Amino acid sequence: QMVDLTYLISCVSYVLMAVAGYVMFGNSAQSEITLNLSTKNMISRVIIWIVIVNPVTKFALDLAPIALGVEGYLAMSFGIPERGCFFFMLSCIVRTLLVGLALIIVISAPNFATVLAVLGSLCSFTISVAFPCWCYVRLFWNELGWPERIFNIMGAIFGTIFAILGTWAALSGGPA
Repeated sequence: QMVDLTYLISCVSYVLMAVAGYVMFGNSAQSEITLNLSTKNMISRVIIWIVIVNPVTKFALDLAPIALGVEGYLAMSFGIPERGCFFFMLSCIVRTLLVGLALIIVISAPNFATVLAVLGSLCSFTISVAFPCWCYVRLFWNELGWPERIFNIMGAIFGTIFAILGTWAALSGGPA
């Protein structure tokens, strides 16, 4: 019941924001919200800079668990104490290499839409369609009847095929 209420509140909020945007900008609304803001007044400029700086601050937060894991693994593998100058240098090197790796990935993907299409088709389709069907069949094979087995196996097969086809289409530049 709480989840339903949360979805209802979110949906109503999105609809109200869409209506407010349409009332404010009409048919001339831009796809990016910051393009609709005027650069003449100070509040709009502050909002634009907040939108620009926000991903930069989140990048460090998103990278921190990965960096901590790599640092901990390296420290444990090579017997480096987690306090001291050497560990601090290791931490700086690991974080710099991770940022460099992220930069290489971003530069090598000329179109971010391609990255999103690959994530959408491969990861999302696999996680939400194929993987649950495979796991359900594997875990409850003896309790399932034949129609339910066939239905879940077909769902897993089609989910896998569509994930592969969607990923191929995204990488080849075809319709995703």
